[in-house]
Amino acid sequence: MTHTDLARIDEQLRTELATILDERRAAFARQLEQLTEELGDGDADDDAQPGDTQLLRARLDDAATSLRHVDRALARLAHRDFGACEVCATTIAADRLRALPDTARCTTCAGLP
Repeated sequence: MTHTDLARIDEQLRTELATILDERRAAFARQLEQLTEELGDGDADDDAQPGDTQLLRARLDDAATSLRHVDRALARLAHRDFGACEVCATTIAADRLRALPDTARCTTCAGLP
């Protein structure tokens, strides 16, 4: 990706997306903390159902994965390669970034493995 391509993600959009990503990071961190506490409480509860524990673990894994995605997006934003598709290096559309601020792929490459 050239410097010109990076210029397509303007500073206003970067600021907007940084705010959104920071808010999402805080929300996922809170969710992870709450689920960890619930899981800890459930392990001590003799009445806990195995399905409940599995559900909590699945939700905990989902929250941890989401937090990692946001952290990677924030790292890309800090290194100025945010907005570049990790597969084809084209600029990801601003509308897509607003809808999915932690995405690392353009719409064309989103379905690729």
